[in-house]
Amino acid sequence: MEDALARFADALARGDADSAADLFAEGAIYEEPPRYRFEGREAIRTLLHDFAARHSDARFTILRSVADPERKLMAAEWEWRYRSGADGRERAFAGISFVSFAEDKITSWRGLSIPLEG
Repeated sequence: MEDALARFADALARGDADSAADLFAEGAIYEEPPRYRFEGREAIRTLLHDFAARHSDARFTILRSVADPERKLMAAEWEWRYRSGADGRERAFAGISFVSFAEDKITSWRGLSIPLEG
C-alpha cells in the first residue's frame, strides 16, 4: 500500500500520467467531494493526463499513513505542490485521503485538500 502511493508520487513527479493511472483498478473511483468524481481507470487517466499537460514540478509527499490489519484500507496525510503552467506560480495543498485496495490496485480514493498559504 505504501509502495503504491510512493509509485503514484513518483509518476506524478515525472509527469507520467499513464503509470499513475495504471495503479488504479479498472473500475476505481477517484473523488474529492464535493467537487470531483471520476469513475473508471480511463477517466482517472484522462484527469491525470490533463493535469500533467497543464502543470509541472509536481511533488506529492506522504507525511504519515495508517492501514487496517487486512491491508485493504489506508488513511494517508499528505502535502501536494505543483507549478501552474498558466501563471508559473506554485500551488500547495495539505490533505488526507482514504484509499482502498484490492489485489495491489487502488479501488477508491476519497480525499480532502485545503490550500496552503505561501
